[in-house]
Amino acid sequence: MLFADAFRILLIALSIIIAFPAFWLVARALWPDKVQRAAEKTAGQSLRCFLWGVIPAAIITTVGVVLLQAGGPAALLGALILAIGFFFSQVGVAGLATMIGERLGRKGEDASAFKVTGRGGIALVLTFLFPVIGWVMLPLITIAIGFGAMLRSTCSRKKVAEPLADENTIAKSAA
Repeated sequence: MLFADAFRILLIALSIIIAFPAFWLVARALWPDKVQRAAEKTAGQSLRCFLWGVIPAAIITTVGVVLLQAGGPAALLGALILAIGFFFSQVGVAGLATMIGERLGRKGEDASAFKVTGRGGIALVLTFLFPVIGWVMLPLITIAIGFGAMLRSTCSRKKVAEPLADENTIAKSAA
């Protein structure tokens, strides 16, 4: 193995370590209700989320790969299907990262939502560095859990608890 090969592998690992938690934080910023609902669905029910997500994720992946191999306009449609499916699942994985971050925090700690998601995202993405299991199995499992969490939270009619009003809002309403 040349130094260039080792350096390429290192850069790929570093880009994954940076890109995934960044995506999960952006998802938290853009769709806080969806990510919070996905976090609630994964809390204590990760296996159920996995079972909800593994079959649809496998179907979407199979259809996308078959269309990619067909070439022409079908390949573009296959790439679009794969990208949308991956995007959908990663919003659910942001919920998984949020749930992990909440469990890693101290009791009584009042951390911001982004700090919680970032903490859980870093812990989750570092598990991807574990040889073989982390390189192959864990990313696939988290994609299935994220897909299932998004499906369960989308199908659920329960609303996310409204955040408490801050002091400025209370002072303005009192005046």
